[in-house]
Amino acid sequence: MTASRCSRTRFLLDKPGGNFKLGLYHSIGHTYFGFTGYTKGKDEGKSAAKLLNWAKNHSKAYLLTTKTLLPEEWQQDMTSREEPNRFVHSVFKRQAKLLSPWWKTVTFFNSFTNHVHTDVLDHQPLFLFNFGAPCYLVLQDYNLKIQLDHLDIAVFNTNTLRHSTVSAGDGERWAFSAFYRKSIYAEMGPSHISNAVLDEILGTEEEETRIRSANR
Repeated sequence: MTASRCSRTRFLLDKPGGNFKLGLYHSIGHTYFGFTGYTKGKDEGKSAAKLLNWAKNHSKAYLLTTKTLLPEEWQQDMTSREEPNRFVHSVFKRQAKLLSPWWKTVTFFNSFTNHVHTDVLDHQPLFLFNFGAPCYLVLQDYNLKIQLDHLDIAVFNTNTLRHSTVSAGDGERWAFSAFYRKSIYAEMGPSHISNAVLDEILGTEEEETRIRSANR
């Protein structure tokens, strides 16, 4: 990473919490579907957009080669994102060019995720790019501790595997994870009215389908 990009990253990471999301975000409950606050922020939006574009190009350089080495299932998962990518481009037009065909959101961070967790809302696989000091990726289900050195990439199913990251020695933590929300993969827009309310007023989706079929 060049000095100018480091300064942009530093500016953003100086925010409380030491991490931030860039790119598209689909919130829990799907009430918001759009670019993250940092990406479109008044103060840091331009720097964030440049950093997002850098992440796209950085990941492209590595994933073009890495993709061919992955299990066939993951290669198919990545290829299957072509259709939802067209959906994203239809909604966000030129803005979508800042995003990778293999991910729509990145989280930059300079700290470790010590709590064990899964990311059940994300489509598999996720890509973890480590470009700072070495760290350990801990996969609790397999009792594995995998060392990630500078510029290493980890590809794994965060939606099923319990995982965390811990320090592997001295140095400054720099990394980003890149992922694709299941709801974006399913081409879901924002949801402002609950399904329960819609079902009560309009009938269930199954009932609507039956009515349409009967009227043909």
